[in-house]
Amino acid sequence: MSKIAVIGSNMVDLITYIDRMPAQGETLEAPGFALGCGGKGANQAVAAAKLGAEVVMLSKVGDDMFADNTLANFQRFGIDTRYVQRVPGVSSGVAPIFVQADSHNSILIVKGANAHLLPADIDAAAADLRECTLIVLQLEINLETVYYAIEFAHRHGIAVLLNPAPALAGLSAEHLSQLDFLIPNESELALITGLVVDSPDSARNAARTLVASGIRHVIVTLGELSSMAWAQMLRATRTFCSITLMVRRSTRVISPSSSSTLRAGSCTRRTSKWRRSCCRQPVSPKAITPKRPKARCARWRQGPVLRSV
Repeated sequence: MSKIAVIGSNMVDLITYIDRMPAQGETLEAPGFALGCGGKGANQAVAAAKLGAEVVMLSKVGDDMFADNTLANFQRFGIDTRYVQRVPGVSSGVAPIFVQADSHNSILIVKGANAHLLPADIDAAAADLRECTLIVLQLEINLETVYYAIEFAHRHGIAVLLNPAPALAGLSAEHLSQLDFLIPNESELALITGLVVDSPDSARNAARTLVASGIRHVIVTLGELSSMAWAQMLRATRTFCSITLMVRRSTRVISPSSSSTLRAGSCTRRTSKWRRSCCRQPVSPKAITPKRPKARCARWRQGPVLRSV
């Protein structure tokens, strides 16, 4: 069994179903509310675990009633929580989500305890991390910690995957060049490269610039349409290999912003097998997203949200 480490965030999703957003100063009655386990890091960990990987999670929870539920949720999926630690006097990370009738949503995030995940926590877990075939990252934790994790993986010959969300400008080119896998969506790709990304062709061109900069595999998620992967082959010719990851047309993607994170999580099982080799064959993920905001939550009840077939 492949062993994967996810270093990143967990969030408590506070989901309010609405008919419309209230105007400033207006109070509206909402038709429903739900509480869920989410966060980009937690979603990646659960997706990988549901696809059969052995997963160890490095994260922080708060000193509140949400912490026990988050830990129990990880353990329910068989995720190793030895390095998910409580931060005294700090709240857990929360994400208020407002979901409209057409399933479009607006999200706020409060990092809370996630902001306390530090490079020292990576050092504390070093022995277990060195046994992993893949380290998975996102940007809902401190950038300093993300960079340190990339350096750690590079130093120990461990493949590393970054889903650069939430999008940030000015990411270190030096650290990006050490990535084995980068999985941005269109807007994140545009922000990282400084190029216009408004079509599959422009996404392909932008992905090429990243591969040329040293990133070994770039997978661009294109919402409801498709995903594209560009890999630099480790041969003397330094040629390019392209792989198209198509979302089946019969699938209705409820939340494109959520499916991007979940697709990144589902990729971890396959990429942990690739290690540092080049992409060799097409992969077609089948996106199965629950209704409304649960696409974002790590509390899934029926099968993998994304499965490579």
